[in-house]
Amino acid sequence: MTTGSIDYLVIGHVALDVGAGPPRLGGTAYYAALTAQRLGQRAGMVTRCPRHVAALLHDALPSVALHVLPSAEATAFENSYAGDRRQQRLLARADDLDLSSIPREWGDVPLVHLGPVAQEVEPALLGAFPRSFVGVTPQGWLRRWGDDQIVGCAAPDFDLARLGSASAVVFSDEDLCGNEGLARRLAAAAPVSVQTRAGQAATLHSPRGQQRIAAHPTVVVDPTGAGDVFATAFFVRFAEGAAPDDAVRFAHVAAALSIAAPGSAAIPDRETIARILQHEERIANGA
Repeated sequence: MTTGSIDYLVIGHVALDVGAGPPRLGGTAYYAALTAQRLGQRAGMVTRCPRHVAALLHDALPSVALHVLPSAEATAFENSYAGDRRQQRLLARADDLDLSSIPREWGDVPLVHLGPVAQEVEPALLGAFPRSFVGVTPQGWLRRWGDDQIVGCAAPDFDLARLGSASAVVFSDEDLCGNEGLARRLAAAAPVSVQTRAGQAATLHSPRGQQRIAAHPTVVVDPTGAGDVFATAFFVRFAEGAAPDDAVRFAHVAAALSIAAPGSAAIPDRETIARILQHEERIANGA
């Protein structure tokens, strides 16, 4: 266990992504911690996994404050892609995370990201950080699976009104399996939300109304983790005081750059994103 003073806390399972090559670290917790760190945040993570996965995590994220609780199994997904559509199988699942999982010294972290991937984060945590900016990626609360292990989608098992205690919610079309009714319910429950669409325009819902914001163009080399990079970048900028539409543009650039190379190597730093946004602004202004 490694704890310390942090700015950005992500809570959720680190996962093993299983594909054609050797398993690699993944999951919202992994990509969010890495992205937050690249953006200059002191990142921390609360997760569960076996010792051998914890060792991989410490090696991969040496500067992230890690609170790793034991579990006999590691959450593991098998991913396959058809175009921009992903099919997943849940091969194994670590134990749950609840309020007792959180170190006491992390109770007032400025930004808390609830990032379930497999129903592991107790929904009561939505109300557990009243002095923090609470960002939510509800993906794992929207997932269901059966004996065939194939991951599908359904509404959460809790009252969506609980999302009203979050500061912002980010979800994707893929999270919903095309259920636009559920998308409307999520947007109505959250004070601010963003619905992303795999490289297309995102829809921002805020007190100012609904706004579609174009994605940043990119060449897709490896789409894994793009949604987590987007959400983390959005939460960081919005929590810093940026207007929500500007935070979406910032997040679009972060996600676009992150998928232009394999793995996590292409997740950008803040300066790179800022240069691109400044260049786009000059072009838009005719400079």
